[in-house]
Amino acid sequence: SIVSRLKEDQFTATAIHPFDTSMYKRRDNYANLGFDAFYYDETMIHTDKIGNNSYISDQAAYDEVLYHMAESMGFDFVHLVTMQNHTPYTDKYDETPSWKQTGYKDERINQYFQDLIYTDAAMEGFFQELEDFDEHTIVVFWGDHWPNVFGEDMRDRLGEELFYQTPVYI
Repeated sequence: SIVSRLKEDQFTATAIHPFDTSMYKRRDNYANLGFDAFYYDETMIHTDKIGNNSYISDQAAYDEVLYHMAESMGFDFVHLVTMQNHTPYTDKYDETPSWKQTGYKDERINQYFQDLIYTDAAMEGFFQELEDFDEHTIVVFWGDHWPNVFGEDMRDRLGEELFYQTPVYI
């Protein structure tokens, strides 16, 4: 894996997933991939949430990454899987963009858009913090799937292949 390759070059490999470890045997699999440490909802230091969202915020997850990077010696490889923007998309936030702003009257979709607003702000701050690190940093950001909030009609509009593709940011 990329983890074992980077560890040959003395990188510290850290996995962070701000959720429980019940799915995908995460504890076992991150260890099998060679990560030095795995932090999750019960072991993370930064666990703040926003509004009524039951998930740890992206801001807290980015703060967790920065904390572990600052604590380690040398170079880091950090694999972070966030949860803030995950379903369910109801009653997370008291204020959301209006249908006039988004073009959607479905409150679940506007809750999801509010997730994105919070994520964008947190990511901007994360990039600013990374600028202060002495080591060069590459961030690769992608989603593992489109949100189900748009329903089956999104798959019909996009087509099967595009529906399962997500943007990547480097």
